[in-house]
Amino acid sequence: RAAEMKALIVLVGCSLLFSSLAEDVETDVDALYKIEGKVSVENEPIAEWGPQTRILVNGGEYVGFLKPDGSFVVSNVPPGSHVVEVSSPNHAFQPARVEISSKSKGKMRARRVDSLQPGVVQQIRYPLLFKTKGKAGYFEAREQWRWTDTLMSPMVLMMLVPILLMAILPRMMDADSQKQWTR
Repeated sequence: RAAEMKALIVLVGCSLLFSSLAEDVETDVDALYKIEGKVSVENEPIAEWGPQTRILVNGGEYVGFLKPDGSFVVSNVPPGSHVVEVSSPNHAFQPARVEISSKSKGKMRARRVDSLQPGVVQQIRYPLLFKTKGKAGYFEAREQWRWTDTLMSPMVLMMLVPILLMAILPRMMDADSQKQWTR
């Protein structure tokens, strides 16, 4: 009976130890942070572009809105690596990647997102500052008509090449073969 009690006490002690360790892990995972920054467009008041602009984290998993001064806060973001984009119908912005460390109690690092050279890491300062790259271009300029396009058309080439051959080949023949040809 005493051996059973000792085993029960050891079992309860171990379960309490493991449950307290599990709670510590859960509190670190449940810690949520906020991403802060500011958006600016030169030579345009925020009243014109601000209401339509959104801050998207991980493609819209978390969304933030601009304040009247152009700043933003996206709350309740878990630790990890997150892509922050500014979505505006009239302007284009360079996205940024924010890495929130769970080990260092929410230390944040920011860098530019470069699709063409993903291996190149360019650190940027935090809180984020987004400046416009220019107007958003939704349409391509229409191609202009050129006379060479018509001249190089396959139908025109099929018509002009035989005519040129009929005009040039008789002049290239020597006099003897031309007399034989006319007979």
